Amino acid sequence: RGQVRDETLALLRERGVATLIVTHDPEEALAAADRVALLHGGRMVQTGSPLELYFQPVNALAAEFFGTINRLRGVAKNGAVPSPFGPLPAGGLADGQAADILIRPEALKLRAPGMAGADVQARVKTVRILGPGAMVELALLDGGGAGLKVHVSSRHLPSTGAAVGVGLDAGGAFVFPAAASGV
Repeated sequence: RGQVRDETLALLRERGVATLIVTHDPEEALAAADRVALLHGGRMVQTGSPLELYFQPVNALAAEFFGTINRLRGVAKNGAVPSPFGPLPAGGLADGQAADILIRPEALKLRAPGMAGADVQARVKTVRILGPGAMVELALLDGGGAGLKVHVSSRHLPSTGAAVGVGLDAGGAFVFPAAASGV
């Protein structure tokens, strides 16, 4: 399927043929498109390049549509939302407004405890190998045991139960008004 898609898209691009593809598969949308329009409930949520939609989502729905998201809660104060990784820009939220902090699993980096960039301490709950990558589930030691998923190379995996430090690439963290559902 992927090979047929890739060959068809290459041929269409080579010939300069404008094409509209409708898909419910987020990976296919990002891989196949020059521009993506994300629709939900018959309404336009966001349009832009695949990179814009993935790295600059306009809301939580857009962020979650294109992959796994870690969700933490916070409250805006002085233009930032405190998080276990330090304050994150509040994106215009008013002081006292509840916020959802959404973090992509690949924006988290595992480190040795106490190592530079290991801002948060955690314990490994599970490790799932997914081929070249793996998903590591963590329980934060500070923060009520909140869980985080971290996408890492499967080459150097921590053991279940191991203590690890966790750092954040803030480019993969997004702050939005808290979901009304309390999720």
